[in-house]
Amino acid sequence: MRIRKARPADAGQIYRLVKGSRELVITSTYNFLEKEAIQQWVRDKSISLFVAEDKGKVIGLIYAELLFGSGKAMYLDNLVVHPRYRGKGVGTMLLAACTAEMKRRGIRYAGMMVLKRNYELRKGFFERNSFRKTGELYWIEKVVE
Repeated sequence: MRIRKARPADAGQIYRLVKGSRELVITSTYNFLEKEAIQQWVRDKSISLFVAEDKGKVIGLIYAELLFGSGKAMYLDNLVVHPRYRGKGVGTMLLAACTAEMKRRGIRYAGMMVLKRNYELRKGFFERNSFRKTGELYWIEKVVE
């Protein structure tokens, strides 16, 4: 298993991994993810997208983007590991790769929004990786017709 920068050719596997992750379901009203968007993420220099690969298969990813274009903070948008690989250090390795990239770019702060149920299920992971809970957020939505 190895961690590497994502490539445009990974878009299909990334899409299937993310779409298959129940933990990322925020709303049933709208589908936020499109394959074309993933290809753009890979090409965008303000985004860090790493994948965990095992025998040619993408089994995890971390997606981070500059927060408000500041160049000083990153927003960790997605950290996904295939269920069969959880508890084996894959998420920690992805986070380490992303953190190393942040340090290389002079970025010293990372924030992440986590659904309450996911935080409660994976609180130990976040604490082991030096994240601390700073408050509670709510997803609110409006469908524009």
